[in-house]
Amino acid sequence: MADMDRSAFPLFLFGAVWLVWAAALAASNVRSYRRRVTVLARCQHVSREKGGYRHMLRRRPVGQERDLVLVRSKEKMVSPGEETLITYDPKSAHLVYIGERYPRFTHGKAVAFFGGLALLLMAGGVFR
Repeated sequence: MADMDRSAFPLFLFGAVWLVWAAALAASNVRSYRRRVTVLARCQHVSREKGGYRHMLRRRPVGQERDLVLVRSKEKMVSPGEETLITYDPKSAHLVYIGERYPRFTHGKAVAFFGGLALLLMAGGVFR
């Protein structure tokens, strides 16, 4: 760090800030994954829309979230009257996944983008 040009230090520091942001977002995703709950939901209605299907499901809420939830998918996942498992994070109850398909990193692309941007900025500051 002693041989780094003074004009390159702000670029390195800006990259470090983006790296901290990416790490915080990744940690938030891991906590969300650990909080997830899986409950039974009964399908109330299925309708076809442009690009896929809309499923209206009634779940048994774990916290203060609404019992009706709308799930969009490319293919028909469940028929009206059937019960299925859904998985969601009670703090983000609007992100609902059919079955136990809750992703480990719901914002994985953003974490990768911010981390890559941070590494590019930091490398630019070091090798300038």
